[in-house]
Amino acid sequence: MRLQQSVLFIAYAYSAFLISETDQAQAGTTTARTELTGNQAEGNALPEPPFCGRSNEDGILMPNIRIDQYPWMALLSYTNENGDEEFMCGGNLINRRYVLTVAHCVMNNLKDKKLSKIRLGEYNLGEEIDCKNGECNEKPLDLNVEDITTHPDYSPRNGHNDIALIRLAANVNLTDSIQPICLPLPETRVNLTGGEILTVAGWDPPQANAKVKSHARASIVEHTDCVKEFWNPRRPIITSQICALGEVSKNSCGGDSANPLMRKVSKDHSANWYLEGMSSLGSRCSSENFPVVYTRVADYVDWIRQTIKV
Repeated sequence: MRLQQSVLFIAYAYSAFLISETDQAQAGTTTARTELTGNQAEGNALPEPPFCGRSNEDGILMPNIRIDQYPWMALLSYTNENGDEEFMCGGNLINRRYVLTVAHCVMNNLKDKKLSKIRLGEYNLGEEIDCKNGECNEKPLDLNVEDITTHPDYSPRNGHNDIALIRLAANVNLTDSIQPICLPLPETRVNLTGGEILTVAGWDPPQANAKVKSHARASIVEHTDCVKEFWNPRRPIITSQICALGEVSKNSCGGDSANPLMRKVSKDHSANWYLEGMSSLGSRCSSENFPVVYTRVADYVDWIRQTIKV
C-alpha cells in the first residue's frame, strides 16, 4: 500500500491529538523546574524526569514558539579554510556535557568545513540576544568541542547507525533556555505506532533563510510502508530507523540533519519531552508527502550510556 493512501488516517489521528492537547491546556499543564543533583549535575549520567525534557510552552501547538521552547536544541557551527563560520547541522543536549547528533554531520569534514563550536540557547539566528513579547533570553552560548564519538557501526554507504556523541569542553550551566532532553530509557521506552503524532523542530536548514526556530507535527509511518517508499537495495530502511510524515508546507518538519523527533509525556500537571529520533535521511516533508527517516534513539541508549564518561 502506498503511503499516500494513509493520509485520511493520519488526518484523523492529528485531529484527535489536537483535542488531547487542548484538554491538557484546559487542565493547566505546566512544567516543573528542579535542579540537577549528584552525577546528573556533573554531566556524566543521563538525567531522568523531572530533571530533563522541561520546556516553557503554550498548552497547544502554536505557529510561533516561545523563545525558550525546546531548550535542548543545539546548532553545529563549521569553519572553512577562510575562517568563515556556518551552521549546517543540529544536535540535542542530553546532559550537561554531551550533545547527541547524527554521525554524517561529524564524520570527517562536512563539505570541506570543520566542526568548530556548538551553540546552545539559540532562537533567532538574526539577533544577538533573543527577545519576544517583552521576554529576553541570555546570549546564546558557543562551546568548544572536546571529543567526538561516532557509532562504531555507522555506515556512510547506507546511512545505518547514523548517530554520534559530542563531548563539550566543559559542563554547561543550565538555564531556562538551556536544558537537556529526556532519552527513551528501557523503563520509559514505548513502541511507536503508525499514525501516532509527534513533534519536530528546527531551523531547517539553518544556513538558509529560516532564522527562527519553528516546529510542526509529524505522523509516524508504519515501517513496512516506509520500506516501500524508500526501497533501495543499497540503502534499505531498518528497524533502528523511524519514518515520519510532517505537515505539508511546514519548514521545520525534519529535513535538516539531527532535527529532533519528540514525544511529550504529561503527568500530574507537568510535562517532559523525550527524544525519539533525529532526522537522518529524506527531503523536506513539504515535498509531495514524502517521509523523513530518523535514527531511532531508543535503540542506541545502551551505546550512549557506555560511551559517555566523567
